[in-house]
Amino acid sequence: MEAIRRATHSGAIQSIFQGKRKSVAMSLDEVIRQMEEAEIGGLTANDLQVDGLYHRFRPDTEHKKKKSGWYKLFKMVTRSGREVIVGAYGRGPNTFKVRPAQTEWTIEEREEFKRNLAEREREIEKGRKQQADEAAEKAKGLWERFKDRIWYIHLNDCRRDIAEKSRAEGWDYFQALRHGIFCELGKGCVDFPKVLRWLKSIGYQGYVLVEQDVLPGMGAPKNSALRNREYLRSIEQYFA
Repeated sequence: MEAIRRATHSGAIQSIFQGKRKSVAMSLDEVIRQMEEAEIGGLTANDLQVDGLYHRFRPDTEHKKKKSGWYKLFKMVTRSGREVIVGAYGRGPNTFKVRPAQTEWTIEEREEFKRNLAEREREIEKGRKQQADEAAEKAKGLWERFKDRIWYIHLNDCRRDIAEKSRAEGWDYFQALRHGIFCELGKGCVDFPKVLRWLKSIGYQGYVLVEQDVLPGMGAPKNSALRNREYLRSIEQYFA
């Protein structure tokens, strides 16, 4: 089966299978219906871009000029040529998953869809890891460059999923903070054992401070501090 894809001016992806044109417009119409059902309107099917990237927009009920709406869509095609749009959309802190219509699907198509979705998730995670590794190498270069001037360390963890959503929705610092972007140590994406190994390699003898943001509704600051201390004890062998 040969597939030829091209992007239209609206960003909707179209495909040709064995000379038969199959547009994704009906699936995009279904996405719009689901978004409107969740009271996140303001777009049409022609506005949607199916490219796996975050896109922000201003919902029609948004009185301010803020683009509080967002979506992220990508297309999957079964071996039989059936197309389905998957992804997520939302507004503010609310997130919804696209519900693919699976009426009249065969058992084989359902199983294939599950496998393809799992493979897509693995690809996304692989891309995230690659980005993290590249960022770590850049950070290490800066550490090496200024290691003689480092006399104070501030440990802070970060949740990758909230950081991505913050970028997609254009949150400011305080909005991201309220959503818990700076989590307790060991619950985010920072490789603290690697940091401690590097500090040990340069003979670091300065202070290390943990500052944990605990806003109202996030629990007791004392309990959070105790959990952070226990986590540091669990990885202190990398510096001892």
